[in-house]
Amino acid sequence: MKLYTKNFLILAILFFSSPIFSNELSSNISLFSIKSKSESWWQNNNNYGFDIRNNYLSSSIFWNNDFLYFESDGFLDFHKEKVHFKYLNINYIFNKNVNLKIGRYERQFSEYLEDQLSSGSMIESLNAQPIPKIGLYYTLNFNKKSNFQLKLGISHGKFDRNSYYKSAPYLHEKFLYLTKKENGSEFGIGLVHEAMWAGNILIGKHPGKQPSSFKDFLKVFISADGPLKEGEVHANALGNHLGIWDFYLIRELSAHKFKIYYQHIFEDTSSFRFANKSDGLWGFQYDNLKFKSGFLLEYLNTTNCCIDPPYQSDNYYYNYQYRSGWRYKNNIIGNPFVNPTNSIYVELIKLVHLGFYIKTDEINLLILNSRKVNIEDNHKSMLKLEKKMNKSISLDILIFNDEKNTNYGLGVNYHF
Repeated sequence: MKLYTKNFLILAILFFSSPIFSNELSSNISLFSIKSKSESWWQNNNNYGFDIRNNYLSSSIFWNNDFLYFESDGFLDFHKEKVHFKYLNINYIFNKNVNLKIGRYERQFSEYLEDQLSSGSMIESLNAQPIPKIGLYYTLNFNKKSNFQLKLGISHGKFDRNSYYKSAPYLHEKFLYLTKKENGSEFGIGLVHEAMWAGNILIGKHPGKQPSSFKDFLKVFISADGPLKEGEVHANALGNHLGIWDFYLIRELSAHKFKIYYQHIFEDTSSFRFANKSDGLWGFQYDNLKFKSGFLLEYLNTTNCCIDPPYQSDNYYYNYQYRSGWRYKNNIIGNPFVNPTNSIYVELIKLVHLGFYIKTDEINLLILNSRKVNIEDNHKSMLKLEKKMNKSISLDILIFNDEKNTNYGLGVNYHF
């Protein structure tokens, strides 16, 4: 009971201290009651690492002024008596081109991707709780005639300590995007690089304290080889590296908006050079701006990850040195359909995902449905309907279905 009271106070202090931030504030508090007969896919995935099978309280705060932003969003699980933060961060704006973020926050790239509609980004989705990190981000606008824009960012974070690590490894993340906007169209190409490095490994191919000096960081930065290990034919890159090539095109025609994108995943030199062919996430989205509705269609393919030597060991989210792989607190950081279990191997799948939404002044409707099409699989569906009663209060209905079982949830929201 003491733990429950302490965790409740954490959310309460954040929420009720909000008036001190004057008028530059928005906040929300929600209470949900969930009825679950058995586990459902959308209750366990793409929820920031939070399991919504139990009754819970949610509270969010957003405050800003000319140069400083603060945001927090957390859950209180009544069953586990535990507070779980979706995000908690501060964003300092140096000028219109440069900002610094500290804390737990969502990815700062692939801004075109509608996370609430999508099955999940290939490299950083909503599936896991954001890793605590500090990041510096910069936007460069070229001359007005060219309409080109360059976006880049770099961040440093730390994974969680678990049964594989005596001390947790570090996260190195950086990205570079080039975009062009012209006559209602926007095209972008980006490169995202993620790396796990340092730490003290208990279980792995080469256990013990891992290289962690500044010189080692420079090797991680450029994916340079580490020392040659006993029994290896050649040296491997220092740390665990993966990333995506990111392509997208957005076109607006009157009240219609079209979007196509492709996230090509890589985890070594061969897949970086597209040896894994069309593996990754393909997407198409249509938005009707007049009627505030639209749909998204995605195709996820991982069937080329293990074709022919020397690519048989290419497991996108697993690493023989860092055995927990591309996970944070045991949740896949990328798309949860790629490696949904604790297996070390990538599931060779072709998946079709559909998302549909309506957003009006009175209702918000979200419908998701996913199914693997190359193997026998059940449809995994979710429906969320929010009905606005007035400016402050809204009611939610949640339905989760995996064909064999259906779970329900009811919620009430108060908006400040």
